[in-house]
Amino acid sequence: MPSKYIEKLNKLFIKSYNSLIKAEEKAIATGEFSNLSAKEIHCIVAVCNAVEKGDSTSKAIAKELDITQGTLTVCVTVLEHKGYLDREKRQGDKRQVFIVPTDKGLAVNERYKAFQDTIVEQVEEELPEEQFDKLEKVISKITSFLKSKGE
Repeated sequence: MPSKYIEKLNKLFIKSYNSLIKAEEKAIATGEFSNLSAKEIHCIVAVCNAVEKGDSTSKAIAKELDITQGTLTVCVTVLEHKGYLDREKRQGDKRQVFIVPTDKGLAVNERYKAFQDTIVEQVEEELPEEQFDKLEKVISKITSFLKSKGE
């Protein structure tokens, strides 16, 4: 691939990533949620998804986020102090701790889902179906490539 394409793609990836993070923070981390970073928002969303799947242990959530349990613990502690997450011990086994969202955490998750839905709806409106299918394939290939480089 000619170097002019490599440079263009590199700039496009960086610009897209930064734009997505800024858009997420602008859409979600406002008003009562203005004390949240994009990483904290993603942590809250991952906890909510884990609860929905029925396994909100730190091990399951860390795996979902592709981070270490230690990194997750730091984030959960901060979000617990901010009032977005709680730790719960279940009656059957007091050793196992589950991470759960508070009402504030659930509200962040709902705002995040609405943000995602809006983006997908806008892309869907802008692209004809055949281009949407191509976009899906390209994004899947890029994701697979990036995932393989991160393992």
